[in-house]
Amino acid sequence: MALRLIQFLAIMLTALALVPSGTHLAALPNKMAMAQAAYFIAQQIYAGWALFGIVLFGALAANLAHTIVLCRLGRSFGYALASFLRLLLLTSPSSSSGPSRQI
Repeated sequence: MALRLIQFLAIMLTALALVPSGTHLAALPNKMAMAQAAYFIAQQIYAGWALFGIVLFGALAANLAHTIVLCRLGRSFGYALASFLRLLLLTSPSSSSGPSRQI
């Protein structure tokens, strides 16, 4: 029962953590045609989205817990570990998807 709860939390929190990236990807074709000034104005709609970091850290914790539980149960945990490590890379500062301000 605990394993099922951890799996559910890991899936749901990971899906929620990927929402901001998905919105950027979906809006990209429209933004590519914008002038620089209009692009920076449009980017302001994402101002409050930094709060999704809370969900990302919840997803990290849930995926790590999932990996640990699978390891302790003697089950194969390679995919769970890979998902945790991928989320960890997603949280690194170099993966920022914000606009670069080159003038």
